[in-house]
Amino acid sequence: LVYNGITDWIYEEEIFNSNVGLWWSKSGRYLAFIKIDDRRVPLIQYPLFGQQQYPAMNKIPYPKTGVKHLPEITINIWDKESKISRKMDIVLGRKSKIKNDSLKLDNEIVFSLTTYLFSVSWISLYNEDLLIAVFANRYQNVISITICTFDSGICVLNFNQYYTIAGHKLWAEPENFRIRHFSNDSYFITLPGHTASGEIFTQVARVSVPRSYTNGRVTFLTWSDYDVTSIIGYNQKTKLVYFMAASPLPSQRHMYTASYHDQEDQECVSLLLQQFQTKKNNPAKCVTCGVAPDCTFQDVILSSNLDKYILSCRGPGTPRAYLSSISSNNSLGEELTEWKNLEQKYNEKALATTRYENITLRNGYGKCYIHSFLNHSISPQMIGPESSLLYNVKAISKHCQFNRTSNMDTTIAIVKMLLPPGFDQAAIDIKYPVIVSVYTGPGSQKVTEEITPNTLDMFLASSAKYIVIYIDGRGSGMRGWKYKEPVYGHLGTVEIDDQIEAVKILASKHRFIDSMHIAIWGWSYGGFVSAHVVERDASHLFKCAVSIAPVTDFKLYEVSEVADATYTERYMGNASELAYEQANLIRNVSMFKEVQFLLVHGMSDGKKFWEDHFRILCLFVTFFLTHSQIRLKLS
Repeated sequence: LVYNGITDWIYEEEIFNSNVGLWWSKSGRYLAFIKIDDRRVPLIQYPLFGQQQYPAMNKIPYPKTGVKHLPEITINIWDKESKISRKMDIVLGRKSKIKNDSLKLDNEIVFSLTTYLFSVSWISLYNEDLLIAVFANRYQNVISITICTFDSGICVLNFNQYYTIAGHKLWAEPENFRIRHFSNDSYFITLPGHTASGEIFTQVARVSVPRSYTNGRVTFLTWSDYDVTSIIGYNQKTKLVYFMAASPLPSQRHMYTASYHDQEDQECVSLLLQQFQTKKNNPAKCVTCGVAPDCTFQDVILSSNLDKYILSCRGPGTPRAYLSSISSNNSLGEELTEWKNLEQKYNEKALATTRYENITLRNGYGKCYIHSFLNHSISPQMIGPESSLLYNVKAISKHCQFNRTSNMDTTIAIVKMLLPPGFDQAAIDIKYPVIVSVYTGPGSQKVTEEITPNTLDMFLASSAKYIVIYIDGRGSGMRGWKYKEPVYGHLGTVEIDDQIEAVKILASKHRFIDSMHIAIWGWSYGGFVSAHVVERDASHLFKCAVSIAPVTDFKLYEVSEVADATYTERYMGNASELAYEQANLIRNVSMFKEVQFLLVHGMSDGKKFWEDHFRILCLFVTFFLTHSQIRLKLS
C-alpha cells in the first residue's frame, strides 16, 4: 500500500484527476515524484462477481469522514546527472518544519497545513529549475504554495491563501492551483479576489518569487464580476496573460487577455489598479467575444509562440473549429471543419429547441440583463427578473448578471429548458410532461450554452416529447462566492430547496407544463439531490424520481464526486453533527411512499460503494414502500 510515482485512489479521483505522480523539469535534468503511504488508511472491501464459484473481494484504502489517518505523502526529486534522489522537507516557517501532525490554529484550521498535496509543477526562474508544490490543510481552506530545489532539499513557503475573506468562507479547489505559466520573476494563478462591486470572484493573479523564494506578494491582474476558469498562456514579449472566463454571461466561455508589468513597475501598476477599481473599469480584453452569435461557449488552444489559436465553437450553434490569429480582432479565422455539412445534418433532425429563463426565488440577490451578440456587439438592456425568451441556435441568448440590489436579498435561479420539436407556446390545449435533470454539486454548473446533442436529456426532449429542465440556484458555480457560499458546511439544504421552489414557480407560470407529470433524475451528487427532493417535497409536486448512485450519509461513505473524507470535508469544513444530520438521506424515508422511486447502483462501482444503499433498502422494507422499485446492476 505504498505508491511511488503513481497515485492512490483518493489522489486519482479527488485531487489530481490522474494516476500520474511524476514530473520532469523544464531542462530534463530533474524528475520529481511523489510517494503515497496508505498503510494506516482503513480499507473498504466490496465483492467482484465473475465466473468463479465465489466472489473475489476487492480492497481499497478508503478514508471516511473524520478518520484519523489519511494518505501520507512525500515529495522526492531525482537528479539525472548525479543519480541521487532526495526527499524534500516542507518548511512553512523560518525554523519550524511542519509534518503530518495535528496543528490547531483556530476553529476552522484543525489539521496539518500539509495534509493534502494539491499540485506539483516545474517552472524556470533565475536560470534554475524550481519545483512548485501546493499543499492544503485537511479542510482545504488554507493553501500553502512552496518552492523546492534539489540542492537545498527543502520546500520553502512562498505564499499562503486563506479562504476566509471579509467574513465570507469557502473551500479551495485543486484545479485552481495547477501552476503552468510564469514570467522571469513570478508565476500566474487563479485566486479569489474582491471586485469593484464588493463581491468575490476567481481572478487572475501574479505571485512574485524573490530570490529567497519566500514572502511572495500577490498582484491581481483582473477584478471583474465573473469567474476565471483557467489560465491558458503567457507571452513574455507582450506581457499578456491569456485566460478563459465565464463571461460576459455565466453560461458562456470566452478567451481574455490581461497585461502584466515587470517587477520594477509594480508600484506604478498598483496605483493604476486602484484607479481602475475606483472607476470600476476592467483592464482585461475579450479576444473572442462577438466572433459569431452562435459561438459563445468556446474552447481555445494556443500555439507554442502564442500568435495563433484554435477556436472550438461548442455552442449554442453547430460545433466547429477555426484557426485564428491573435491579431485578428475578434474574427473567426480559417475554418478547420466542414461545418456547413454538419449544420445541414443538424437542421434535418427534429431536435429540441432551448429556452433560457431566470426566475426569482425567496433568498439571495440579483438583477438581470439581456445581452445580444447580434452584429458582433454586446448590448445590455434591463429587463424584469422573470422575463423569458424562446431560444434556438439562431436566436439571441439571454441570462442574468448579478449585483446586490438591496438589503432584502433574492436568489436568481437560471433555468434552461429543452423543448420538444414543434413546441408552440401559444397552444392552450397541449401540456408536456417534465423531467428535471439535476446535479447541483458544490460549484457545479448545469446551465451553459454548450450544445450537447448526444445525451439522454436531448433524446427525451427530441424523441420522447418531454420538457427537460436544468436549474442553477444556490451552490452553483460561475457566479462568484455569493452563490457558492450558502452550501459550504450545509450540503443537502438550500440547493435542494431551490430546485423545488424553482419547479413550483415554473409549473404555476407556464400552462404548457403538465404539473401532474413532473419527474426528477440525477446521478452521483445528482442522485443524492433527486432523493432529497422527494424527502423534502411536502407538496408532492414530483411524482417520479430516479436516483443513481446517491450518497445517503456523508459521514460514512465515498463517491468519486461525493462523500469520502477528502470530498466531504472540503465542502463541509468543520461542520457540526447537526449539519451532517441535515444532509442525511436516511433519517426519514416516509415521503418515498408518495412517489414512483427508482434507485440504481452498480455493485462493483469503484467510485461509490454499495453499503449505504442497502441501508436505505432496509428502511424501505421497514416502511413497506410498495410503490418503490429497487434495481441493482450486478456488474
